[in-house]
Amino acid sequence: MKREIPKLPQPPELNKNIIKLLSKLCFKNTPILNPQKIDTLFIFGSTRSLDNACDLVIELIEKYKPKKLILTGGMPLYEDSIKIPKPEPEIFYDLIKNQK
Repeated sequence: MKREIPKLPQPPELNKNIIKLLSKLCFKNTPILNPQKIDTLFIFGSTRSLDNACDLVIELIEKYKPKKLILTGGMPLYEDSIKIPKPEPEIFYDLIKNQK
């Protein structure tokens, strides 16, 4: 299957104000007021560097003790994708589970 969207698309030109606005909207550029009360930790899937990301996620889980962990990802089927045996979130979950 070919990609509908290029893997490395040409990004739009953004000025500093737009970049700041997008950062605030996406990442809530404010300090965590009470790090012991995080409800949900949301992790975006990736087939690259899962082992490295796993260490960081475990550190975040231990530090903030979220009630829920949401792992995203899929099963890349594009002709230029790395073939994986099962969906990204399952691989990532297995890595986290096995390190605890």
